[in-house]
Amino acid sequence: SPGWSERFLNPTAAAETTEAEALARGHSVILVTVATSDECQALIADASGAVVQQRSFDSAALKRTDLQFQEALSFRVRLPICEGFTSASAQICDTLLLRALDAVATNLPTYEGIVFPGECLASDTCSGNSRLTFSKGEPAVNMYTAGGGFQPHEDKQSLTILMPLSNGADTDAAGGTCKDFVGGGTAFWTDEATGPRPDEPTFVLRPPAGTAM
Repeated sequence: SPGWSERFLNPTAAAETTEAEALARGHSVILVTVATSDECQALIADASGAVVQQRSFDSAALKRTDLQFQEALSFRVRLPICEGFTSASAQICDTLLLRALDAVATNLPTYEGIVFPGECLASDTCSGNSRLTFSKGEPAVNMYTAGGGFQPHEDKQSLTILMPLSNGADTDAAGGTCKDFVGGGTAFWTDEATGPRPDEPTFVLRPPAGTAM
């Protein structure tokens, strides 16, 4: 369908199963457009304001050692949508998650039964769905400056949804979209390349803003 594409991490394994099972087993990555430019800009504006507020602690706060404050002084700030955003922005985030899940359900109708048995997704909310369990501090928006990022890791979750709010380098080839940053992106590795010191990634994705991975 329009706005839907697939990248294969393990092409041989993916070819031996269905598209839904390939995604569920981590053999492929799906890209699907879920957010408008206005929605992305609204979240960026709200997140930027939250970061400014978070960085404006007085000198006494510099003695704090909690993780969130340490991140505020680093190159990446994580803002849980249930804490750092206005209710309107939190609703946008929830809507985008629901759109991504709906796109998967529409294009891969058997996927939900593989990963989320028992109608876990039968809800009008994603972030507030009591049947779902999220990693600590998520769903969230991460804001980066030069040098910010994550070390290679496995999320250990049934499904991960990532969505850039700004345009990366790859978007030039996707229709002349203006780049908001250089470098960065999300790296993926094959099963064989995982370990404490993984090799170069199989590929790095920098899709246009509003594209869920």
